[in-house]
Amino acid sequence: MLSPSSELNVPQAQFLGELHLLTTQLGAPIEPVNAAAFSGVNCASSLQDFLSCYRREWLEPLEFPAIYRAFAHARHNEARELIAFDQELGAQMTASDFTRASRRIGVAQLKRLRPLRDARLVQRYLSAVEAGQAHGWHTLVFGIGLHLYSLPLRQGLIGYAQQTLAG
Repeated sequence: MLSPSSELNVPQAQFLGELHLLTTQLGAPIEPVNAAAFSGVNCASSLQDFLSCYRREWLEPLEFPAIYRAFAHARHNEARELIAFDQELGAQMTASDFTRASRRIGVAQLKRLRPLRDARLVQRYLSAVEAGQAHGWHTLVFGIGLHLYSLPLRQGLIGYAQQTLAG
């Protein structure tokens, strides 16, 4: 459980409330991130350590390459390859608060794309997710979104990193 820190001077309830606002802003519409994921975060330096670890263990080796590959599959309209990559990621991931949040956020964002009937890749991927054949990782949906809205990949990756680490 988080405790008030004299270094941070932020009461526990306010700190947890800010975490909830952050997760809501990042697109977690169903439920906030489990406070246990942040159990060691009780001051500014521990938050900095947590974000550094996240960048080193998740963002650079897993999330950036996943966004890139999803973007490439979407650009070439490769739904089968995207679904296979989703399953490959599922085999690599270990159950954690991050993987559960990634699926939850990705599925919610993918459902928001349902009205794009002419985007066949989106419809096929959404059907695979609903049928349990794919997970719906948020990074893959983000890469698809970059392509759908003709956003440059490099700027999208920079924006993703800034939004993710800005908290």
